[in-house]
Amino acid sequence: MNVSKHARRLNGWDTLSLYAAIVTSFSLTLSRIMLNNARIHQQLALLASRDSLTGALNRRAFYEKSDALLAKLKRNVAEVSVCLIDLDHFTRIHDTYGHTAIRLGDEVLKQFSNMVQSVIRSDDLFGRYGGEEFVLLLNNSNLQDAQRVIERLRSRCESEGVQLDQQRLAMTFSAGLSHTRGPVETTLTRLLHTADQCLYAAKAAGRNQFIAQSEALPA
Repeated sequence: MNVSKHARRLNGWDTLSLYAAIVTSFSLTLSRIMLNNARIHQQLALLASRDSLTGALNRRAFYEKSDALLAKLKRNVAEVSVCLIDLDHFTRIHDTYGHTAIRLGDEVLKQFSNMVQSVIRSDDLFGRYGGEEFVLLLNNSNLQDAQRVIERLRSRCESEGVQLDQQRLAMTFSAGLSHTRGPVETTLTRLLHTADQCLYAAKAAGRNQFIAQSEALPA
């Protein structure tokens, strides 16, 4: 009788242990699934915000992130610089390399993007604006510091160029730089308009240079 009770008690504990093991296993499996889903969601969000060729932010994502940063200028003493960059004579690749131009043109864009991302800081924003145009937002950057960053990038671009197959191709860019200082209410569209005007002036002046203008200073 005692043995029978003991056996039933053991069977009861075995059942409870088995149930607990099943619940634990299910919980762990569910946690793994949720973690994997979160990672997949993050990866999809990252892919949706990036230009597939260069890895830079796409235009929509750049606007969204920039607007969030610029909104802080309404109440904070901070500075922001926006730079619009256009690769000089990019269409010459098509004239020079014929049927391989698309592949080589893509390689130029990728190498230039890598060069930019090696120069800027982690809290700066870098996006592909369209075609061979790129855009930079230098966060918490005064005009002098922003000019030094763009000049360093321009000089490096000119001296290093890009490697295409077995030859090195010279590469330069023209850029327009706009700057503002808070507290102020401004928009990315307004800063880009100023940067675009400066970019146009840089091209008209002979390319391979940048021109800057600040909202905080007289034009």
